[in-house]
Amino acid sequence: MRVLYISPSYTVHDRRFLEGIIELGDQAVFLPEASDGWPEQRPLPAGIERAGWNGNPLPELARRLGCDLVHAGPLSSCAARAARAGCRPLVAVSWGFDLLEQARSDPKARLAVEQAIGAAQGVLVDCRTLEKEVRALVPDWQGVVECLPWGVDLGAFRPRGARSAVRERLGWDSMVVVMATRNWEPLYRVDWVVEAFARASAREARLRLILAGSGSQRDQIRRLVEERCRAGSVDLAGALDPTAMGAWLEAADLYLSACPVDGTSVSLLEAMATGLAPVVADTPSNREWVEEGRTGWLAGSIEGLAGCLMEAAAAGPETRGRMGRSARLEVERRADWRRNLPRLGELYRRAAQAATRVSTFSQAGNGLGGAAPLGRSRGRPLGPGRLLAKGTVS
Repeated sequence: MRVLYISPSYTVHDRRFLEGIIELGDQAVFLPEASDGWPEQRPLPAGIERAGWNGNPLPELARRLGCDLVHAGPLSSCAARAARAGCRPLVAVSWGFDLLEQARSDPKARLAVEQAIGAAQGVLVDCRTLEKEVRALVPDWQGVVECLPWGVDLGAFRPRGARSAVRERLGWDSMVVVMATRNWEPLYRVDWVVEAFARASAREARLRLILAGSGSQRDQIRRLVEERCRAGSVDLAGALDPTAMGAWLEAADLYLSACPVDGTSVSLLEAMATGLAPVVADTPSNREWVEEGRTGWLAGSIEGLAGCLMEAAAAGPETRGRMGRSARLEVERRADWRRNLPRLGELYRRAAQAATRVSTFSQAGNGLGGAAPLGRSRGRPLGPGRLLAKGTVS
């Protein structure tokens, strides 16, 4: 199968999906909305082609590229664009915030999300919370929903050995080290993270924070650290290379996130895979992974997060270690990207089959509004793949 992969930019998550498509034995053409300024600095995976929009209608572009299926997300932007253009088969991908924040707060975004779901033959979500949102938004939709955590590479993220080079460099061997890795954007509430740590560390002197990341709130977050946190208690690690993230997580004892609109957070899974006990926002999505007292702590406010940090520090290394091991086992059981990857390929094939059935039925019924095989346009073959797009067969 040849997949047209549409995304706003190029991130570590896009790279993971593109690598996965190649591992499945399929092909992919990457079509980003942004031509530069990508967060992911590594090159495209080997075997991935890149295309530009060039002003062509999306279905026509897909035909010329010889694609069989369109994979597009988030729902509110790229997937909605593909839906409005009439692309099919379409696998629409939720990025979490599109359903949990945008569709709830913005009527235009909600309409776009509904359009994307309604036109798709398959929708990919990463947790049951998002699956319920999809079904609630478009209750009559008959497509396929696949719940697939974006997952982690369990070989790259694993519990640390006896010593951590990062921890030694910081001189924090005897401290209780907390790590936060989310981007410094309003969506992720990094200001909550800093404030919760400041309150907890004022009462528990052993607490230290590694604050990774960067973003549009850079000046605000740096100022908040200077004003609210004790000198020397926070290391501003900057935006970390994805290949280095594992070594930094190995330096920590706890993971901290206050984001209220995650589906299944890959950052959370990476921390759990590394054997860290998480302290995270109490949301339905996080409750699918974090069980209070067994694999971590949950809180719904800044003061609640601060209280969890103090409780975790007081619990001692044995309790934190036990919870971290339970967290690792949970990720091994449910979020091994390599083991879950075949389900992505199965979703693609089910979506393609659903589009073919609809096309055959529509054309047999009245010859109007059916979906034409993409390999046929005005009688000319356009490549080895097929993509079904709205319109009549000429």
